Amino acid sequence: MSYDSFDSLPRRYERNNRWEKVLLLGFLLCLLLGIGALATFFLLNRTITSSAATDPLLSIPTQRIAPVVALQQLAGDPADALAYQTLTAGESAASHAITLFAPQIDGADQAAIFSRLGRQYAAQGNKDAARITLNNSRAITILSPAIAPPERSRQLAQVAEGFLLIDEQDTALDAARQAMLVAAQTPDLLPAQRQQLFAALQPVAEQLKDEPFSQQLADLLRNPFLTPAGALPVPQMTKLAERPLYDQPLLDAVTVRQGAARQLVERMRFTGGADIEPERQALAAALLREDEIRRTYYQQMQAASPGLGAQLGLQLDEYAWQALKVRIAQNGFGISLVPEWEAARQALLLDMAQQIGKIDVSVKALSSTLTDPVAQAMLMAEGQQWRGLQAELGLFVDAPVREIDTRLQTAQQQLAQAGAPLALPIGYQEDASPPGFRFLP
Repeated sequence: MSYDSFDSLPRRYERNNRWEKVLLLGFLLCLLLGIGALATFFLLNRTITSSAATDPLLSIPTQRIAPVVALQQLAGDPADALAYQTLTAGESAASHAITLFAPQIDGADQAAIFSRLGRQYAAQGNKDAARITLNNSRAITILSPAIAPPERSRQLAQVAEGFLLIDEQDTALDAARQAMLVAAQTPDLLPAQRQQLFAALQPVAEQLKDEPFSQQLADLLRNPFLTPAGALPVPQMTKLAERPLYDQPLLDAVTVRQGAARQLVERMRFTGGADIEPERQALAAALLREDEIRRTYYQQMQAASPGLGAQLGLQLDEYAWQALKVRIAQNGFGISLVPEWEAARQALLLDMAQQIGKIDVSVKALSSTLTDPVAQAMLMAEGQQWRGLQAELGLFVDAPVREIDTRLQTAQQQLAQAGAPLALPIGYQEDASPPGFRFLP
């Protein structure tokens, strides 16, 4: 009996050994699959991050945009009001898309919205989108001439605070220095006003723990009795640009598109987003038809040899439409609307770059009609700041930033020669964090 018992051990061992091999093989297979999945995740994550870094337009998480809300703009709601509405409601992606692709929104509003968006994205853990929207706010605050200097300083201080929320110390310090520079170099501020601007930077300085910056800020707080000189920019582009009057075919096309958008929104609300294909196709057809009619309208109006102000107004209006098309091309309304534009996104961006060139030519021609050398140089500087801003926002592909900077420096030198040196000159800085246009001391 004992012999029989021990004689069965080798057979049981062989059976157990086979099962161990099967289990080991299964474990190794699962391990390989897990490693492969992990590698794929990191590769995709790196690709997305890289794409957002090289193309800031791709930082918008369009999959989080609620179409029912975003489509209100195509239905006729003003872009600025809708941008604030979605921002207040915490619809960060929708507000981001609206603000970025609506160049008609006032610069001060754009800067404020992007700054708040940066904070929202930071709270959501989306550091890439936070970084890009805060950079947008900084760029607009510096390059838009319509923002009052005290507001510039306050806005840049808020941008610095936003960068600290995502642990971007160097970029926060860069924005804080810009805020301090604006407060120090802006003429005609009362000492109390200047001191308030410096005081707004104290919380930032405490978190930065940069001794030179903290010491300089402390000195300015003790002695805000500064008397800087220099001229402040006077915005002229939008004043000189005449708003175009649409002809009846274009007015009708806009009405049809707005109606189609409203019907799609109503259908989505009724069905919860299901069974919307007929309404979606109707809106797509309306958009394509409007695009065709707009092309004819712009061509006919330009062929009629309008005045320079009317020409600039037409070009800016067409630029705003082109920006809207790019937004649609990357599903910036939270839904696929025009697949033809989605496939041609890069070509649409190149159209915008060409349009920026046409606007540049018109601004240059307009400046030559001004008799005041200061006004002439101011407009030339504003034109280059506008081009630089489109580049920083990612709307100007392959932008010649050094050529823009050279022409901006030339215009600023002309202002100095005319006896109106800028209090806050602007230049492109390679060593800034990140590289871009900055106020110069």
